[in-house]
Amino acid sequence: MSVQALTWVFDHSQSRLAARLALLAIANHAGSDGWADPSLFTIACEARLNEREVQDAIRELEASGELSVQVCAGCSRYTLRGVGIGVRG
Repeated sequence: MSVQALTWVFDHSQSRLAARLALLAIANHAGSDGWADPSLFTIACEARLNEREVQDAIRELEASGELSVQVCAGCSRYTLRGVGIGVRG
């Protein structure tokens, strides 16, 4: 867990509602570099959302630029695009 990632979400994220809950669940699994790889099921359970709501929230977060998703074989890796954590060019 990265306290820095959670703090960034609380202090700087413009996300709201389901997107904010999903982002907090992802941030809860982030390392100090901003990368996280929780499953959709894990995000859904922690955010108290269903998997479809999580998928919609992730698309919204990608569109806003707050989250980047890298899909690999059988999993997804997320990076929080916040100041000082997981910033990718």
